[in-house]
Amino acid sequence: MSKGTRALALSAPQAISWTGSAPTGAKLDRVFIGSDPDGLGGIQVATVTVASAPTRTLLDKLFALRKGNRAITLLLAATDGVTTWLYGPVNRAGFRSVLEVRMEPDEPEVFTGDA
Repeated sequence: MSKGTRALALSAPQAISWTGSAPTGAKLDRVFIGSDPDGLGGIQVATVTVASAPTRTLLDKLFALRKGNRAITLLLAATDGVTTWLYGPVNRAGFRSVLEVRMEPDEPEVFTGDA
């Protein structure tokens, strides 16, 4: 399904297969579940492979499919093997944001953040 050969590499204290019926144009992959040492709810990163750039409608469907009624913080990572789209929690203005990240050949994909 993907147009590239580069995989999105993530690790977490727990990772599970994301099963269910995916919307057309997407293949469910895995869910990475972060630890929650402070009891604040932790985070889940759900990964999906897409055939082409996902529409906001597709991202909304995938986000809702994973989140359901769960009280979790969720980040959706959709990739076509070349570009990864990160779709996440509602921002202060009340909208979900989409961040597009293009993977360049021979460049490491490293994201860092402060807790």
